[in-house]
Amino acid sequence: MTPNTNTTITANASLTAGITIWNVSCTDSASYLGNSSNYTLTTDLTNPAAGIAWVSELATSGDGTTGSHLSINFTMSDTTFKNWTLRVYNSTPFLVATWNDTLNNNSQTLNYTAHGNGTYYVNLTVWDNSSRVNTTTLFTIYVDNLNPTLMGANVSNFATTSITLTTSASDSVSAIDFCNYTGAGSGNFTLTAGLYNANLSSLTANTQYTVNVSCYDVAGNVNTSLVTFTTWASSSSTSSSSSGSGGGGAAAGVPTSVANQFEQKTWVSINAGETATVSLSNGEIGVTQVSFGVDKTIWGPWAKVEKKDSLPADISKITNKVYKYVEITKGPALKDDLIKDAKIDFKVKKTWLSENELTKEQVALFRYVNNKWTELTTTVGTDDGTYVHYSSGTPGFSYFAIGQKTTVVAEGLTPVEEVVTEPGVEPTPGAVPGAVVTPESKSLTWLLVVIAVIIAAVIIAVLTLKRKRA
Repeated sequence: MTPNTNTTITANASLTAGITIWNVSCTDSASYLGNSSNYTLTTDLTNPAAGIAWVSELATSGDGTTGSHLSINFTMSDTTFKNWTLRVYNSTPFLVATWNDTLNNNSQTLNYTAHGNGTYYVNLTVWDNSSRVNTTTLFTIYVDNLNPTLMGANVSNFATTSITLTTSASDSVSAIDFCNYTGAGSGNFTLTAGLYNANLSSLTANTQYTVNVSCYDVAGNVNTSLVTFTTWASSSSTSSSSSGSGGGGAAAGVPTSVANQFEQKTWVSINAGETATVSLSNGEIGVTQVSFGVDKTIWGPWAKVEKKDSLPADISKITNKVYKYVEITKGPALKDDLIKDAKIDFKVKKTWLSENELTKEQVALFRYVNNKWTELTTTVGTDDGTYVHYSSGTPGFSYFAIGQKTTVVAEGLTPVEEVVTEPGVEPTPGAVPGAVVTPESKSLTWLLVVIAVIIAAVIIAVLTLKRKRA
C-alpha cells in the first residue's frame, strides 16, 4: 500500500448478520507493526419488523356522517428504527390521511376522524437505520353506523309442529355476519343461494307464534323483523295464516291459497306509488282481483280474500238475491289511512243471472261498514261466455256481497232490507229505498198506467156526450 493514501480492504470471508469487530494491522519496511483501534460493524440483512396492532372505533356519532374516531396503534420489534409513515385510504381508494415521524419509541397511537360510513384501509411503512424498508399488509376497518337492510320474513312448509322461515338481508357498508331467530325456540339461519333459511320444529299444533328475526352486520349493527304465524291444527289441515313486518317491492309477494276458500298474499314490502294486487283464479270465490296502492312504503303487509258461506251473527244478511259473500282482511301494517285507489274485480256466472231473472246491469257490489250495507259504484265489464265481469272501487276492506242491485219497485211490493247507496251516487228517480224491481213489476206498473188512462178517457167522453144532449 502507498503511505498516506486511502486504501480499500476487502474481507476475505462473507459477513453474517450481527455485530462484527474489525482491527487493521500494518507493518512498515523497517518491520515496525502498528494496530488500529477495534472498529465495530453491525451487519443488517433483515427488513424491519413492524405491524399494526389494532384499529378500533373509539366513538360513533349518529349515522357516521359527522365522523367516527379511529384509534390506530402499531408496534415495532426492531430496535434500529429510523422513521415511519402511516397512511389511511378510503375505498376509492383515496389517501385521506398521512403521518410521518422519526421514531421516539417502538409504539405509537394515532387518532383519525373518518367522515362518513365506509371501508378504510390503514398502511404502515417503516425504515431502519440501514435504510431497509418494510410495508405492512393493508389493515381493513369498516366505519359502519348503519343498520343492515332486512327484507322481512316469509313462512312456508306449514305443518302441525314445524314451519320454514326465509329472509334476506344486505348491508350497504360492510357485510352481513349472521341472522338468527327467537320466539319459537332459537337458532341461526343458514345462508343458501342468497337467502337465509331456518327450519323451526318441535312446535305445538294449532298455535300462534310470533318470532323475532334478527340480522347482524360485521360491524355489530342489527335489524329486526317480527313474523306471526299459526301452525296447522292437524296433518290434514287445509289452511294457515301468516303475517310479517320487516323490508323487495310489491311484486315480491308470496301467495297462499286453499281451493274454493281463500287466497292470501304476503309482501316483503310495498313501496309508495306501487300497486299491489291479489289475483284469484278460482271462480268459486267470486272476486278475481283486489288491487290497491299505499301512500308510503310499508314492510311485511299481507291481504286475504276469503269466500264466506255464512256471516257472523252480528252482521245482517242482505235480502236481495246474493251471489257470493266475501271477506277481505289485511295485516296490521296495512292501516286504513294508508290505502288508496282500492279496486275489486269480480265475476258472476251467467247461469245465476238467468236463474234469478236478472240482467247483467242489475248486479252490484255491497260493502258492510258502520253496521249497514253500502252499495258501491259498479261497472259492467266483459262477457266471456260463462261469466260477466265487473269492477268496483272501495274506500276500504270489510265484508262484501255480490248480488242484486238496488233499483225501483212499484209501490206496494214488499221491500228488502234497507241498502244504502254509496255517497255521491244519485238514486233512481222515484226509487223506494231498499226495494227491488223485477221485469214482472215493471210490466204491471205500465199496465196499470195504461188502464187508468183508458178509464179516464172513457169518463171524459161520456161526460162530454151528456152535455151535448142537454
